[in-house]
Amino acid sequence: MKWVSSIALILPRFGLLRPPGPSRLRGPVAAGGVRGLLASRKFGYQTAKMQNALAGTQAAGGRGSLLTAVNTRRTGDVVMKWDDLRSFLAVARAGRLAAAGKALGLDTATVSRQLSRLEGALGVRLFERGAQGHALTEAGRRLLPRAEAMEAEARSLAAQVAGVDQGMTGPVRIGAPDGVATWLLPAIALEISRAWPRLEVQLVAMPRSFDVARREADMVITLSPPTAGRLRVRRVADYSLHLYATREVAASAGGLTQVAALKTVRGIGYVSDLIYHPELDYVPLVGPDLTPRLTCTSLAVQLAWARMGAGVAILPDFMARGCPELMRVLPREVSFTRSYYLVSHEENRHVPRLEAVAERLVSGLREALAETTRADPLVWPAEGGVASGP
Repeated sequence: MKWVSSIALILPRFGLLRPPGPSRLRGPVAAGGVRGLLASRKFGYQTAKMQNALAGTQAAGGRGSLLTAVNTRRTGDVVMKWDDLRSFLAVARAGRLAAAGKALGLDTATVSRQLSRLEGALGVRLFERGAQGHALTEAGRRLLPRAEAMEAEARSLAAQVAGVDQGMTGPVRIGAPDGVATWLLPAIALEISRAWPRLEVQLVAMPRSFDVARREADMVITLSPPTAGRLRVRRVADYSLHLYATREVAASAGGLTQVAALKTVRGIGYVSDLIYHPELDYVPLVGPDLTPRLTCTSLAVQLAWARMGAGVAILPDFMARGCPELMRVLPREVSFTRSYYLVSHEENRHVPRLEAVAERLVSGLREALAETTRADPLVWPAEGGVASGP
């Protein structure tokens, strides 16, 4: 897949066709001006990643990979325009054509036309249209993190050429629950630091809520959107949680084939009166008469206990998937879905370093959480006594 016109259209929007001063240019731009930028290895890498992301089997219709579907519809290169991708991103974020058009400064008809053109170029539907708005299809969900990565990379390149990267310095404080901060954010924070070496990335990993309005952090990952204050809220992604235990613990309780059997094993969970967010109070939803006997405010400690064979614990799948000694127990009976949101102050959109970090954070988290859904864990069986899994 070759992005024939997307780069050419992105340059004027970010001022890349202005003749910059020689002192502002570095790397591929210094070597060849705009042509050097177009040949940038990193931008090509993002494009290749998007190609790989789109090359997945569609859930409905059985039409094979997206790229195969495109190539059988027409010959030659697939032509996609950056304006069409911008409309795709805006509709994915707003959920409605009118709201997306308002954010882009376009009328609804133009946004709809650009979406249709992008879907025609790819040969797939990216949205399900309904009375409640536009909802991403499976193909749309695969495209979203890659399109966001290209958007962030384009802005970074534009800032470098225009000299805006001179403002990419100073501290950026990110508050997050300890689970996501420990398992997902280290790699993303490192990527941000490598992209902008003069930034001071501060990751505050604590089981508590942060007050963005009072500037306790520049941006916060939270489990529910705030309802008051001059705050900007971006929904990141859903994640799932299940009950996990070692094989020995599951077997010792007669196979743990029913929720009632959980009373016979040691439960692991949060300290009930110190749970800082109601979305984390899972145990009463499993069984009102269940009481964990090992509790901690830290999810990392709960995971460590589960891995030691101390009992059963409700854990995010993105944490448990890397622990081969853990098995998913009662997967149908005990299953939860929660969402992450990125909350920042409204004024942050006018601070280049904070806006750039927020965009990279959202796209990185979406990509990392999408990866965790592709790993099938070992599952303690409902019957038969033999674990199933890959």
